[in-house]
Amino acid sequence: MGTAALGFFQRLKIPFPTSPDNNVVQPPLIVYGGASAIGTYTLKLAKLGKFEKIIAICGSGKAYVESLGVVTDFVDYRKGNVVSDLKVALGGRKCFHAVDAINNGDSWKQLSEVLEDGGRISVYLPRLDYSAIPSTISIGITFFGTVHGQPTPGCDNKYEEDVNFAYALYRLVGRWLSQGRICGHPYEILPRGLDSVEDGLLRLKEGEISAKKLIYRVADTPGIGLER
Repeated sequence: MGTAALGFFQRLKIPFPTSPDNNVVQPPLIVYGGASAIGTYTLKLAKLGKFEKIIAICGSGKAYVESLGVVTDFVDYRKGNVVSDLKVALGGRKCFHAVDAINNGDSWKQLSEVLEDGGRISVYLPRLDYSAIPSTISIGITFFGTVHGQPTPGCDNKYEEDVNFAYALYRLVGRWLSQGRICGHPYEILPRGLDSVEDGLLRLKEGEISAKKLIYRVADTPGIGLER
């Protein structure tokens, strides 16, 4: 949640839900990796605002993303036509905001091909080379350590405002949860605690996990001797 919120509000400069500008309809928003944790939380946060269109790029996790009731258009990356399909979904509308929750090497490049000059892409892997992005598009690198006053790797900025942002955000999140305005991410608890970590990693590698998190409870580890 925190990482998604940083990228969405701080890096893309989307009006915060408590801002008067939150009532202003924003241009289309694109979320690459809509079924990922960051992508899903971004969509849940977007639901607190107003957009002309919200386009999600996803694959097998489409059903869950669709259940959020916020996405207006879907693009299936597995078809290999991401850029052309995005242009069709935009229908001639200008787009200035995109979230890349995947950062797979081609994702941010594909997004840059549909954004207007002055557009912004929020990314989450500071050490990757984003030099292929046109200089007219801003890359907003999100590193959660900035909410603790740590500088983003490769960036000469401690993001002091991120500390204040997180302080306010987490006080609001509790209220939003109690009001049902936002919810957590689906998850699966794997048996055998830490003994299941390797199995979980293999499932991730094989692409079997989509639209959910894997949870390991240390107390479930055989022979660890912890009492609940």
